[in-house]
Amino acid sequence: MTENLPAFKASQELAGNNPVSNSLLGRGLAAIQTKQSLISDQNRRYRESRYIYDRIGGYTLYDFDLDNSHDQKYFQFKISDLSQCLETFISLAKQGFGKAYFPLSVICKSKINELKNENLASYYAHLAFEWCFENQFSNDPELWSDLGVIYHCGDIVDADQSVAYFWFNKAAQENNAQAQMFLGEFFMQGIGVEKDLIKGLYWYGKSTANGYMDYSCMLGAMARVEAEIGVHIDFYDLCEMYEEDYSDETNYKSAFYYYREAAEAGNTKGQVKLGHYFENGLGVPHDYDQAFSWYKRAAE
Repeated sequence: MTENLPAFKASQELAGNNPVSNSLLGRGLAAIQTKQSLISDQNRRYRESRYIYDRIGGYTLYDFDLDNSHDQKYFQFKISDLSQCLETFISLAKQGFGKAYFPLSVICKSKINELKNENLASYYAHLAFEWCFENQFSNDPELWSDLGVIYHCGDIVDADQSVAYFWFNKAAQENNAQAQMFLGEFFMQGIGVEKDLIKGLYWYGKSTANGYMDYSCMLGAMARVEAEIGVHIDFYDLCEMYEEDYSDETNYKSAFYYYREAAEAGNTKGQVKLGHYFENGLGVPHDYDQAFSWYKRAAE
């Protein structure tokens, strides 16, 4: 009985006998690969431009006035870099790449005449809000921070500082440097939350350590804390603030950043701590040569 049953062929063999199916499959796979390649390229171009945009934005507090910069030691970007970012964001936006809408709208709203375009700023600002709002439940701290800026500025929706604080805090907890800067500002000024200069300095410090906020602004904030509430906080003190909570692993990186500043300024305790961080790979890769060097400097 079983000898009369038809034999089943492998799917590859069946597909090989059907040129139409094979052709459709090939075209389908090629289309998927092309789309994946496009998305990968879009993400790469966006990340490269967003990096520069974030550094310039954090450095100038979004007025993009690079000609009047006051601390070139810690900054290397120029208006031409921002112009290239604008071109990239426009290209991505035309392809429907939603994450490009927000930085594009901010650059077009800047004080730089050759980049300023109020019509484009308004158009892409509305697209940015719609896109961010629709995707607010995705695990994207950068998007949450951009939503915070939108609610903080109130250009598209009515300003709501409590909502802005919610988004900045959510993003900052996930180590988004832009959100950390704004959260620091909220605590410093008492915007959407009770004023707390120490917490403000804490978040300013994390943003600076992440390469976003201007270093000289951080120094100014430290001086302000001392002037307003009489509390002197140096780099070593900042490190101890971060060391109080190592459940957040990003605090190792923040502490390392300021231990290095303290060590280079000649603080012996900072030099010992820096050696300890290099020795144990805390916030930085293991480097026993560096560890020995800093221990030696501390002992001199």
